[in-house]
Amino acid sequence: MQEKNALCEQFSIRFTEALGSSGLRQKDLAEHTNIREQTLSRYKTGERIPDTYELYRIAIALGVSIDWLLGINSPTDSSTSPLAPTAREAKLTEKLAIATAGLEAILAQLKKQ
Repeated sequence: MQEKNALCEQFSIRFTEALGSSGLRQKDLAEHTNIREQTLSRYKTGERIPDTYELYRIAIALGVSIDWLLGINSPTDSSTSPLAPTAREAKLTEKLAIATAGLEAILAQLKKQ
């Protein structure tokens, strides 16, 4: 039981940190993950820990790893934040932004017609 309490506490700390860094409100996260706000509040306070599927959805929505959320790994270099995007993620984000801008331009042209 003591291990579960420690895991809940570790998850609560990291979940709160990741949520704050993500810029999402708890309500937004609830909508993105299809997890009730009340349940997310319990995770945030350390009362409960998510099941595997909820943990997966939370990690994806917040852009962090499941390992990091559970406290299994930590950065070896203290200057590196686990919330910072990897080089690959940064490139993909840049490409997505370019593609989105292109699609928005096309939509604007179609609306004019």
